[in-house]
Amino acid sequence: MHKIDTMKKFATLLLLATFCLCAQQLFHIDFTKLTPEQKASLKLIGDSELLPEGARTTSNTKENHSIITITQPVNEIPDGFDGNMLRATWTFVPTKFGGWGNDFRIASAMVMEMTGTIPTLNAKYSSKKSLTPGKAYTMTCDFTKYIITSWTIDGVEQLEKPQKVWMNGGGKPNPALADFNDTNSETIWKSVALELVKHKNPKLLIQAGHEDYPPLKMDAKLDFLIGQANPMVKVFREAQDYQGTFSRQIKIAAAGRERESFQLVVFPLDKQLKNVKVTASDLHHADGESPDFPAKAIAIHPVGYIRTANHGRRQGWQWPDVLMPNKPFDVEPGFVQPVWFTVDVPHGAVPGDYMGVITVEADGLQPQSAALTLTVRSFSLPVRGKLKTAFCICPGMWEIWYKPDEVKKLLNMTDQTSHGVLYTSYECENVLPKEKWLEMYDFLLAHRLSPTVIYSGLKNGRARTVPAMEDMQYCYDRGMNATCLLNVNGVSQDPEKAKKDLEAIHNWLKGWEGFVKEKNWKDFTWYIHSYDETEMQTARRDYFDYAIPVTHSYIQKHFPWVKLETANPYYERHKDLFDIWTPLTNQINEKNIETYRKVQAGGQEVWAYVCCGPGKPYANFFIDFPGVAPRILPWQFFQYKITGFLYYLVNHYQPTENWNMNAPKWPDRPWNPLSYNTNSDGILIYPGPDATPLASTRLENLRDGIEDFEALEILKELVAKEIPKSEENDKLLKEANELLNVPQELSKNWKEYTKDPEVIVNARAKTDELIQKLQDISK
Repeated sequence: MHKIDTMKKFATLLLLATFCLCAQQLFHIDFTKLTPEQKASLKLIGDSELLPEGARTTSNTKENHSIITITQPVNEIPDGFDGNMLRATWTFVPTKFGGWGNDFRIASAMVMEMTGTIPTLNAKYSSKKSLTPGKAYTMTCDFTKYIITSWTIDGVEQLEKPQKVWMNGGGKPNPALADFNDTNSETIWKSVALELVKHKNPKLLIQAGHEDYPPLKMDAKLDFLIGQANPMVKVFREAQDYQGTFSRQIKIAAAGRERESFQLVVFPLDKQLKNVKVTASDLHHADGESPDFPAKAIAIHPVGYIRTANHGRRQGWQWPDVLMPNKPFDVEPGFVQPVWFTVDVPHGAVPGDYMGVITVEADGLQPQSAALTLTVRSFSLPVRGKLKTAFCICPGMWEIWYKPDEVKKLLNMTDQTSHGVLYTSYECENVLPKEKWLEMYDFLLAHRLSPTVIYSGLKNGRARTVPAMEDMQYCYDRGMNATCLLNVNGVSQDPEKAKKDLEAIHNWLKGWEGFVKEKNWKDFTWYIHSYDETEMQTARRDYFDYAIPVTHSYIQKHFPWVKLETANPYYERHKDLFDIWTPLTNQINEKNIETYRKVQAGGQEVWAYVCCGPGKPYANFFIDFPGVAPRILPWQFFQYKITGFLYYLVNHYQPTENWNMNAPKWPDRPWNPLSYNTNSDGILIYPGPDATPLASTRLENLRDGIEDFEALEILKELVAKEIPKSEENDKLLKEANELLNVPQELSKNWKEYTKDPEVIVNARAKTDELIQKLQDISK
């Protein structure tokens, strides 16, 4: 069925090429009615001659070929980027057939030769019919310097699909008519015509010449430039700080179930650009047969800027960070505007190269284009990754941004209330419609973050889980791999009150137990986030040494299916009371790494986190940190064999600046990124219009890093399989193990890591290459 559909598709393209074109004649020569000027344009070689019945070429026993060249002054063969093609039409009588004789060619773009009685195009494509000696035939061929879209004999199409030109298709389109000396052939040529025709599907022509697209002339007057930058490069607004390139060939690669980003940069010259619009075309597969990659799978966002409010490099400067809704924008001379693209590759996409065009338009100016090539890998990332993610969203803080009066009323808040009450905010579950929460879940899972809230404690016997129980299956199907059911941070020291505290925990978890056991998700982690950073609270150590055994022993006894996780480094006192240890990244080091290896060997998990620390030189998520920092962190987690990543909050919006106020809010006023004396601690997403989350560039790079982690996990599984011994296979395994150990030029340790985006990109490309090769061996 697929083959039939493909044939229909190309038959339609060929009909468009043959019958729906507007033609402009360049020249027409009738060899039976030559004018003096036409005779002068002919160059005769060997035994070629002009006869009343037409121009004659013939093979002979001499060394010279018999050739007639038409030297009409015609421009180069068109590249087709503007939709224009050449159509050659010739009528001839093959009076005598030989081998590879009766030759008609134009430069090196196309050649038709007779192989016996069978016409052959470009020494490769045979016609559907044989010819009869002495009978006149008319052929047409439509082509650019890159592609042949149609070849007809007496109006009947001979190609099933467009084909590449013979060789390099450049040069002057001067037809040559020939019978070569060793072919034992002879031809009477009746007429030759050359036309400029307009193809109805110019994208097909652009795709064929994609490596040379778009055409740029050195002396062309441009109103603006187009550049590109790696997504790990921070593109500042000031033109003098631009660190990208001006290449218009954009090349990215991704596996199935992966999203890959890049930045296109609009660079004005001497005039303001107004109402700039950026669009992407569908991407066409290089094989000409596979389904297109739709433009709707390419998200486009102008990058918005955030002015830093605290210490650091470029204090008070505007930093590129928020991905704004895709609306037209203006750019002043002296500034630039990056546009963020994210390509969403589905599982099952046909591997190979897909090619399309990005177009940039501005009012009153000539549009400009860039060529996009997407290479789809032959494998897919898993739906649910191996790296567990615990990136907390505060639901109430999201709801109060859009419905402040309603939330304050429901939670009995004043303008001075802190954000703490907004975590356990079950009273607000209906403030936003369910579809907006599904949109939030989709957004987080698209960035490979499991929706969760880790600070929701019990209030009146209830806690607020994210996602809600009825949405758990929805999120699991889309990749969620862990979620927190409750925050436990203490218990009363009064025995009677402690009993009630444990009873409340019991009742809450009992309400989940049936659901959890029914789902029986083997690749999922249900956990309780407990006793957050208690080892930093030395003054309360005696209390925690009482509370942790009381609560955790109870939970372990009654609910062994839920794991107990804590944001603390490993310590011996409570070694059997936690299932998951989550220290700060800088709390795992060369001195204690073996301790964590023993913890893992004993069945406990080791996750890690960052928050308002550690600071430089460690990697973190702050706006004014190196652009590679969010992406390198998952590589470092893999390097240290850490299996989970916790982050305390993705939407920490300061109450006195960003939501709890009567004055206009962002984007009507500048965003305040100040958080715990940093620029953007706990802020990875921004509130967009109509309760739609907007990503930060840091979040996008984090997603790419998590995808790197998952690719490394695939490679690790392939290396663990039995692979036949050979010199080549041993070399592949050696290269794979070097990557799985994370090369030192990529990351030496938490503090020493590359700041060069290309080092990370190349390491990921090498990972993908090895996966593909090892998968082929495994097959």
